[in-house]
Amino acid sequence: MARPSLRCGQNPNMAQFDVYATTYPDAPFVVQVQSDLLNILATRVVIPLKLATDKQPLDRLHPTLDIQGQTYVLHTAETATVMASVLKTPVASLAPTHRQTILDAVDFLLHGF
Repeated sequence: MARPSLRCGQNPNMAQFDVYATTYPDAPFVVQVQSDLLNILATRVVIPLKLATDKQPLDRLHPTLDIQGQTYVLHTAETATVMASVLKTPVASLAPTHRQTILDAVDFLLHGF
């Protein structure tokens, strides 16, 4: 079966667990968690990354991740979709270092374990 062609403006190089800067001061980054097999879609599933504070409840749901020398919290409960076109150039990839931690947090959100 032939792979469908990409829609205009879609970035075929977007990868699962890539990190993108945002324009939101309280969530300076998002991590794209959608499967690479679904790049044909015009949207991407993202989870906001916010600077860590002293207290963070539910560590398994909201784990801390180190990105560019700073500690951020993955706000899994705030998972959302955005248009792929708003995600520009990735600033980091969390695949090599935090893939399983992110998957565990998403599993916890969806299944409670």
